[in-house]
Amino acid sequence: MQPNTKGFLARVMVSGLFVFLISPTTSIQAWQKEPLEVYRARRAAVMDKLKDGVIVLFGLKDSERADSDLTPFRQDDYFYYLSGWNEPGAILVLLPKGRQNIATAMFPSEQLTREVLFLPDHDPVRERWTGPKLSPQDKQAIAATGFPLVLPVERFPGEMSNALGTTQVIYMILPSAGINAQHSREEEKVSQLHMLSPFAEIRDARSVLDNLRQVKSKSELALLQKAIDASVDAHLAATKAIKPGAYEYQAAALLKYTWENEGCEGAAYAPIVGSGFDSTVLHYNQNTGLMKSGETLVVDAAGDYSGYAADITRTYPVDGKFSERQKQIYELVLGAQETAANSIVPGKTLLRSITQVVKDYFKQSPLRGPKGENDTLDHYFIHGAGHWIGLEVHDVGDYTRPVDKNMVFTIEPGIYIPEESLGVRIEDDYMVNDEGKVVKLSSRLPSSIQEIERLMSGKTSKSVSQR
Repeated sequence: MQPNTKGFLARVMVSGLFVFLISPTTSIQAWQKEPLEVYRARRAAVMDKLKDGVIVLFGLKDSERADSDLTPFRQDDYFYYLSGWNEPGAILVLLPKGRQNIATAMFPSEQLTREVLFLPDHDPVRERWTGPKLSPQDKQAIAATGFPLVLPVERFPGEMSNALGTTQVIYMILPSAGINAQHSREEEKVSQLHMLSPFAEIRDARSVLDNLRQVKSKSELALLQKAIDASVDAHLAATKAIKPGAYEYQAAALLKYTWENEGCEGAAYAPIVGSGFDSTVLHYNQNTGLMKSGETLVVDAAGDYSGYAADITRTYPVDGKFSERQKQIYELVLGAQETAANSIVPGKTLLRSITQVVKDYFKQSPLRGPKGENDTLDHYFIHGAGHWIGLEVHDVGDYTRPVDKNMVFTIEPGIYIPEESLGVRIEDDYMVNDEGKVVKLSSRLPSSIQEIERLMSGKTSKSVSQR
C-alpha cells in the first residue's frame, strides 16, 4: 500500500505556516556554538556521501542519562556535530538530494525540506526543574536551530512511517564494537526504526561521520584552542598547591576552579593528580594522596570548552627540584616526545606509528630499569603515544589514515617504574596547520626541566603566565 503522500505533503506545507507561540523565556545555550552555516555544511557533506538512504540521528533524552539530575545536559556527540543542538529529546532527519523514491516526493521543495529537526513540545512541569527549552512552536525555532523545518517530536513516528514506508536504506548510528547491543541505546533506536520501516536496510553512518570529524573546521580549532588555553592556565595555577605535605586534591581543586572560571563546562575527563607510587598508575584519579618530598607528581588534566576537549599532562617535582634520577627519566620522556613530533610527515605518517618511535627511543637509551642490564626502559612505556582529540578526549577517527591538515592529536610518552615509585608523563596537543607544519597548541605550558623548576619556584616569565 502506498503512503498517503498528499496528506503528508499538506501537513508539511501547513507546518511552514504555523502561528508560533511566543514564549516569555526561551532557552539560551551556554555553549559557544559554531556558526549555523558550519553545521549546515556538515549536513550537506553527509547527505552527499550517503545518497542512497534517509539519515536519522537521535539526540539524547534526559531519561537516557543515568545522572540527568546531577550533571548538566550534554548532547550525543554525533548529533551535536551535525546540528549544534544541545537540548534533550531531539531527532534529526536528512533526505539526500536526488533520491528517486517516495521520501523525496514528499518534500518537493528541497531547500525547505531536506533537513528536518524534531523537537519536544514545552513541558511546563519539567521546565520548572530544568529551565525553559525551545519548542517547535516558538517563533524563533528556525532561526535558533538553523533548520528550515522544525516539527514536534511527537509527529516523528507518523511522519517517518509514511516517509520510510518504501525506503530501502536508512542510515543511523549503529552499536559500536564491544557494546552489548541488546542493552545499548543504539539498539533500541534500530528497533524503533524497524517498527516504522520493517523492510528497510539499516546501515551505519558512523564511518562517514568519523571521517568528517577527524578534520577540524576553523571554528572547531578555535574552540579547541580555548579549551587548551584554559587547561594551560589551570596547570599553572595548580603548581601553587604542589609542595610536601599538601594533598593531591588541593592541586586538583585549583585545576577545576581555573578552567571553569575561564568558561569550561567542566573537566574533559576525570583529572589525574598522582604523586609517588600513584604517579605510576595510568588512570589514577582518587587524588587523595599526601605529596611527599622527593616524589614526582603526574598531573594529567584538562578542561572541556563548549564540548571540545583538551588533554595535557605534566610531571612536577613535589619539592620544586628534580632528583638526578628523575631528571634522567624526565629528559628521556621529553626527548621521546620531541622525536615523535619531528617524525610526523603530514599526509604520510600514521598517528599510531609514533608509538613505535617512542618505544625505539626508550629502548636505545643507556638508562636501565631496576631489574638489571637487560631492563631497557621501553618495558616501562605501557600505552599508546597519541590519539585524536575533539568532541571526545579520545576522539573518533581512523588510525590508518595519515595525519594531515587540520587534524588535532596528542603526543604523550611516559615511563612508569612502580619499583621506584617514579612516573613521568608529558603530553601536549598538536595539529597540522594550513602550511603542513606540525604545531604544538599547548606550547605555552613549560616542559623543559629548567622551565618546570623555574615555574615551581614562582619565577615564571610573563610570556608563560599570560596569553
